[in-house]
Amino acid sequence: QLKTLTAAVKAVDAALATFQKNFGFPLARRTLDAKSGSASAFLTIGAAEIELRSSTTGPVAESVTARGE
Repeated sequence: QLKTLTAAVKAVDAALATFQKNFGFPLARRTLDAKSGSASAFLTIGAAEIELRSSTTGPVAESVTARGE
């Protein structure tokens, strides 16, 4: 089972472009939940993955507002 580290970001597409450009991590999958306004992109790093997650409402949005990306 993959270990996942989640990073709250303002915009998944921008964060994904930055991570791929700077580190070359491959995109494993994307998810979108239109009802909650959340989106995620998962980047594979060996036996682990980074989830870049953004949301327009809820805890993720509040975290980005309070603490930044």
